[in-house]
Amino acid sequence: MTEPEDELSLLSNIKSMVDKNKENVLGFSEDAVAIKYGDTNLVMNIDGWVASTDRPIGMDMSSAAYRATINSFSDLIAKGVKPMGMIASSSIRDSKDFNQIVDGLSRACDDYDVAYLGGDLNTSTDTVIDVVCFGFAKHLIRRDGAAPGETLYWLGIPLGTTTAAIGILTKDWIGDKDEALKIMSNPKLSMNFLKVHASSAIDCSDGLARSLHLLSESSEVGFQLDTIDSSSSWVNKVAKDNNITVEELAMYGGEELSVIFTMPIDKSPPTGSIRLGVSTKEPIIRIDDRTIPNKGWTHFNK
Repeated sequence: MTEPEDELSLLSNIKSMVDKNKENVLGFSEDAVAIKYGDTNLVMNIDGWVASTDRPIGMDMSSAAYRATINSFSDLIAKGVKPMGMIASSSIRDSKDFNQIVDGLSRACDDYDVAYLGGDLNTSTDTVIDVVCFGFAKHLIRRDGAAPGETLYWLGIPLGTTTAAIGILTKDWIGDKDEALKIMSNPKLSMNFLKVHASSAIDCSDGLARSLHLLSESSEVGFQLDTIDSSSSWVNKVAKDNNITVEELAMYGGEELSVIFTMPIDKSPPTGSIRLGVSTKEPIIRIDDRTIPNKGWTHFNK
């Protein structure tokens, strides 16, 4: 076994040890796991949030727990599944944080009509919130269903929004810190994606470029992208003030919690969708004649 260098290497190294009986109908490289349950599928996701690496300065614990919960819900929604129930494990440094954490978990469940069923409580030297959510669906939208000649879409927050916010909060970029903190504390999910009959989809939380490469690898297609713009005047201002292109903000960020999906060209996407381009037979991602590198958020990235 080679010495792992980042998250992708770690996951590659453990692939042979996971799901040995091939019971996960979605497969290894997906946003969630699913097993047959009668005539439907039980779909589950677990997502972790760690204060020392994930908490911007100024974010209260209620907002942190809210975001941790939405992170997990987002992965199910990208598979076309409505989250039904949630449990959470909270490992905390200070007992004073507990009520705030439960408040955030509860608010997220109330906002998206998900049952908050309970969880686990531990002490720790760092604050860690692990959220498990589940739902049921007969039809699942996989990463490997795209075909050449389909339209590629984005559904969610304006491109570049969270990258701009994270840059302001963690990298001293020029910008409104109050607005950036508001963005990170109040993530929104695209529930109308649940009505979409997409051919493939992926939850985008590691940057557009990284997510497109994952979708490309799973479906064995490429993508010819349109010009990448943002509908947010705030994002455009942050880009200008910090001498960064909007394309960079969109491509190489993280925490978007939006959906990237493909559909046949004769099908209409849901309201709010942004066309990104088209899928191609050649498995390369391009804008004009430029190849887009596989970069974005990755744990353990040196």
